[in-house]
Amino acid sequence: MIEKKEKVLVVVPTTAGRLSLLKEVLDSVYSNEDKFDITTVIVKNGTFSNEVYYDFDLGYDVIKTESHPGGNIPVAFNKSLEYLTDEFDWWLYQEDDLVITTENWMEHAISTYKSLPKCGAIGIRLHGGMRQYNPREQYTIESLNVRDKNTFEVYWSDGIMLISKKLFDKENLRFDDDIVTAASADMPFQLIEKGYENWRVELKFIHHHITGDKTGTAKWKWADTYINMEDTNRRLYLKYQNTRSDKLREWVEMDGEKAGTWLKERGLTDKDYRTFKSDDWD
Repeated sequence: MIEKKEKVLVVVPTTAGRLSLLKEVLDSVYSNEDKFDITTVIVKNGTFSNEVYYDFDLGYDVIKTESHPGGNIPVAFNKSLEYLTDEFDWWLYQEDDLVITTENWMEHAISTYKSLPKCGAIGIRLHGGMRQYNPREQYTIESLNVRDKNTFEVYWSDGIMLISKKLFDKENLRFDDDIVTAASADMPFQLIEKGYENWRVELKFIHHHITGDKTGTAKWKWADTYINMEDTNRRLYLKYQNTRSDKLREWVEMDGEKAGTWLKERGLTDKDYRTFKSDDWD
């Protein structure tokens, strides 16, 4: 009897239309199709040409759709949830400029997820204080678990974001449209508040994040929504400064310190994160 493959919905928001690079990204995704039944949704989330987007041959049978306003990543994520039907087992975000080179990487990420009873989200790329406080450097965060030097709990990580379909259903998960450029941090934070753990696994990858031949122009050039990168941590700080989660409060005090200081100096800690704009106070 042939074992039924688990179904994975892969979502790739693309703001700058990095379509040639996206073919390489998809090569990496579909290198796993011998073990998983993969459906990919590409979400155009920028103002580049619709004609170019829909006419470009990505080499795979993918779903192409779009979300507005351009540059709002959680809106693109929520658009993908329209396709996350009951037949799927997993939802997987894949960055449009990151090519994973580890063989059988999807199997490794999913098997690790299954082995962790309280797993919320799995990622691969570290940010902020986590770059220092990890088992390869100087791990001193007692509240975060460590399996080994390549597999350890984090507040959040990205590159990919893997979440089970069961968890989406159980917790009625949605991405917060007001955390415009940091959905891959905010969703793990939501999961921490619900009592789950976020983990990082070791996968080798090439990240084409610098403007050049592969990436073209900086992606935010193609946004038609308000983008201020300093707002990212400031909005996250405002949203989570009073969290009841001890673990999440550690992130607020570590990576949120700069944003918190800026807000406190201006007496702005009572502002609504959903409408906050740094430009109004600079």
